Amino acid sequence: VTVRPETPTLEAIALMREHHAGCLPVVEEEHVVGLVTERHFVHLAEHLLKRAFRHRPGPTGPVLPGAGLE
Repeated sequence: VTVRPETPTLEAIALMREHHAGCLPVVEEEHVVGLVTERHFVHLAEHLLKRAFRHRPGPTGPVLPGAGLE
């Protein structure tokens, strides 16, 4: 399973979940030009959550269900 550089992020995440993959090679013209990993998406999620809750009260934003922190 591979993706192209222009593959939308949500599509790449869906492919990784569907195929239980921790990473996907990024291919352009039959050459591997990169690798996207679960870690990339964790960093992206962190950035987006920090931005979303920057001006809200509380130090960390919402607690996710099932995280054991409720």
